[in-house]
Amino acid sequence: MAATLCAGTAAARLPGSSPAPAAPRAVSATPIAAGGIAGCGWTADDSTGRLLDVVPGTVAALGDEAYMTGSDEDFRGCYGPAWGRQLARTRPVDASQSATRRGAR
Repeated sequence: MAATLCAGTAAARLPGSSPAPAAPRAVSATPIAAGGIAGCGWTADDSTGRLLDVVPGTVAALGDEAYMTGSDEDFRGCYGPAWGRQLARTRPVDASQSATRRGAR
């Protein structure tokens, strides 16, 4: 059992006691989320797709990933060229027209 006396941010171990456990290391995280992600003929979707190439982490897709209907064709032709390379790290929310029209698969 660790016997530690704490006063403010300073801690002193009592003789014969085991060391106190190390404090957890702070982790920095940047939340990444997007909605209304891709549409055929859009240009902003290409820009955000390129931005994600240099921002690490998981992407929360908040809805409407592929306009207009979220069909397989929309995903292949519109989402694919702009964001397709981000697919492995994207986690969609099932509350969008894309999920609803695709049968939420």
